[in-house]
Amino acid sequence: MKVSYLVFCYNHKRFIAAAIEAALAQTYPDMEIIIIDDGSTDGSVAEIERVLRLSRRDRVEFIRNQSNAGIQTTFNRAFAQADGDIIVWADGDDISDHRRVERIVAYFLTDPTLQLVSSNVEAIDDNGQPLGQRYQVPRGTDNLSRFKLPHFGLLGATLAFRTALFRQFGPLQFDVQIVDRVVPFWAAIAGRIGYIHDPLVLYRRHSASLFGFRQRFTSVAAWQEHQARRNAMMIPVLRNRLAALAIGDAIYPDRRPELADIRAATKAALAVAEAADRIYRRSTILSKITNTVRAFGFLPPGWRSKWGWTKQHFFPGRYLAKLQHDPAFGNEA
Repeated sequence: MKVSYLVFCYNHKRFIAAAIEAALAQTYPDMEIIIIDDGSTDGSVAEIERVLRLSRRDRVEFIRNQSNAGIQTTFNRAFAQADGDIIVWADGDDISDHRRVERIVAYFLTDPTLQLVSSNVEAIDDNGQPLGQRYQVPRGTDNLSRFKLPHFGLLGATLAFRTALFRQFGPLQFDVQIVDRVVPFWAAIAGRIGYIHDPLVLYRRHSASLFGFRQRFTSVAAWQEHQARRNAMMIPVLRNRLAALAIGDAIYPDRRPELADIRAATKAALAVAEAADRIYRRSTILSKITNTVRAFGFLPPGWRSKWGWTKQHFFPGRYLAKLQHDPAFGNEA
């Protein structure tokens, strides 16, 4: 199997050399390396060119966006450029184990129905020091019904998937930023998802990460701004999922009943997210009441979800205070 190893860079000057060197050190032979920089302004391009000048590895291509084109455009360009059977995703601030590709390909070869493979990671800080944290894949990843949950997905830095998925379901649409909530969804429609329990990536957690860390917010206004941004990023994810479901209906007619169930849940989640977006954009009492009534028609049955919505939008101070007593609050968003 030929592999396309994609390294995505945006303002990763401090880290990109280690990411490229990890790509060059891969033990799997049949592999092209594509490095794509999305208009970095911190000197990343010069660092990439420096590393490549010192490299003797063939089939390394460097693609440079002259200005920042955004996540969707950059990923679409890289995915379309890939010529391999498998795409291996690598972020410019992470470091892959030298046998990562070899292990992934071996797993794909065990089962032709596998569409995507994820793995564990070892978290490190800015200086590459271990943080003693690992990523555990959510249970039921191989079950399409798990994607009824709008935020369900896998860690993008660990993903490897069949290039055919992009040919079938791509390109990414609607200015989506959280790509790792979309590509695993494609894979779940098309077949199976696999997981390697060993950490194959040193996953860098730092304040300059693309989406950063969830903060212990000092003000309700800052927390609401954070929530508004997260909610706005989920809307294009859900729209991409609906587009994928339409394609899935045509390609996999035997799965239509199952896909219909997922579609209903996705439409409901999108309606709720759009109602919340309207509240965040026009935070008036009338907007809160009107969109709360709309959201109640799509929230899960029972009083808990409705009471949670009410607290979040009408009593945000109390809601935040309760969250901040949760020991998990403050982990990565």
